Amino acid sequence: MKYLVYALSCLLLAGCQLGSQADKQKVPAFFTSSLGAPTGWRVKEVRGFECRFFEYAGSNDYLDRFKGVLRGIADDGKKSGANAFLNARVSAESHEAPATKTQMSIVHVCGDYVVIE
Repeated sequence: MKYLVYALSCLLLAGCQLGSQADKQKVPAFFTSSLGAPTGWRVKEVRGFECRFFEYAGSNDYLDRFKGVLRGIADDGKKSGANAFLNARVSAESHEAPATKTQMSIVHVCGDYVVIE
């Protein structure tokens, strides 16, 4: 009975190892996360800090602008040799636009360029 439990434990651990290797294959060419490295991955090297912003005045193009900033971050990250943008934080501050009296927001996206493996 003791050997059966030992054998089943070894199979379970082997299955966990296979699962973590399969998870690594699912990470895209450039990975963006508001957390650290995905499970089973580790940060090999930090390539720098990046902070970008865009203005938003309540129109319907917020998602397009946000995606554009993320594309720019990914493009510059790849150029620097990074394959991930981790610890991403999004914040916004509002102000009144001069002369138009319209409320505007400035949205910041900041994080770290890293190499994960």
